[in-house]
Amino acid sequence: MEKRRTSRFLSLALVFLFVLCVVGPVSIGQGGSNVCTICVEDGVLSILRDGREPETYAVDGAQRATFRIQGDKVTVSFAGNGEAPFRQSYEFVDLDVVWDDVAKAAYAKDPLRISSYVDREQKIDAALWQLSAEARACFWQSFNLATLRFDQALEKMEPGEKLAVIADIDDTLVDGVMYTADVLQDGEWTNAAFRDSLASDACLPLPGAVEFMNYVVDKGASVFYVTNRDPSLREVTYLRMAEMGFPMVDEEHIFIRETGMASSKESRRAAVEKDHKVVLVLGDNLEDFADLFPVKEGVDARRDAVDSIRDEWGRTFIMFPNAVYGDWEKAIYRYDKTKTPQQRMQDKIAILNQYKYTR
Repeated sequence: MEKRRTSRFLSLALVFLFVLCVVGPVSIGQGGSNVCTICVEDGVLSILRDGREPETYAVDGAQRATFRIQGDKVTVSFAGNGEAPFRQSYEFVDLDVVWDDVAKAAYAKDPLRISSYVDREQKIDAALWQLSAEARACFWQSFNLATLRFDQALEKMEPGEKLAVIADIDDTLVDGVMYTADVLQDGEWTNAAFRDSLASDACLPLPGAVEFMNYVVDKGASVFYVTNRDPSLREVTYLRMAEMGFPMVDEEHIFIRETGMASSKESRRAAVEKDHKVVLVLGDNLEDFADLFPVKEGVDARRDAVDSIRDEWGRTFIMFPNAVYGDWEKAIYRYDKTKTPQQRMQDKIAILNQYKYTR
């Protein structure tokens, strides 16, 4: 009889835990001294520290994350879809385990990791480099070169010519790391969150950007901003660009990527070229300069395209550093949106393997 009661109690407990997991997000937090609160996107499980049987969190029976209490550590095992389990021990204090419903996987909040998302974690050092003194030197260097090239264009200017400079905005003129810093720590990756970041005091111009764009206008030329920002960001773009001190901030000079418009900037550049001689194009992504760099054809094709116009770099085209995001990464997996994170990782490894001296 006692065994039946125990069995019935365990069955009810499992049903309760399953319901708790699927009802949706609830409040989370660190429990008392003998309880570790495990954070999972679809619910919360409390796991005792006293060496009881391991708790199991399951989603549709396809994925499983098992948490085993062993002294002062929690061993987390991930398994699913017939794959071999991954086991790792973590310190017991302040352990969070997060369920990523997109990747269908559980992630332990390792103290040595900043993000719960593997793809975002890979970008941490790149973002920190963008904040480095070395990156700052690159921006000053690029705008110094742009000034030199613009002055040379002024000297060669024919009577009646109207000179113009075309520039991308994000990570060319305006620092985007203030938004990236949130995203890489599991912040929201949405247009609404991006709009909030643009409206904040953390949104700042990059070194030399405001000075150069005003220098161009002061010399009698025009500046145009060609950006792939969403139309919902139009007003905050006008407001903040003006507040930061950029010139010619209006509908005539800022070309947003309108609804339904392709990401290509070719047509917008052509609109400027109708009435102006474009002497410089500034950007941090190859698409900012020309439609010569096909993402879907892979890394090698884009490299060859860059080499085919080698004389333009530093003369008409000024490239700015951005190791965090861009078409360079999409080209690794040929912009195949159907690929899983695991498949994209294999594509990245394949690129590295081409350059291993031990290959």
